[in-house]
Amino acid sequence: MGISYPNIEDGKTGLKNGSIDNNIYNQIKKAIEKKSLPPWNTPLGGAVGIHGGGAKYDWTYG
Repeated sequence: MGISYPNIEDGKTGLKNGSIDNNIYNQIKKAIEKKSLPPWNTPLGGAVGIHGGGAKYDWTYG
């Protein structure tokens, strides 16, 4: 299950500190407003998810 990160507040912080530009911020904002996943390939990071099961390659066990 993917987490909606970065969110608008994260985008504002990234914009303020220069981590992202207006284009990336607007992509994040639009995605959140549309209730879809924001871009995960930004300098803010992404691809945060919840998983579990402890399979062979799932070393965190959830």
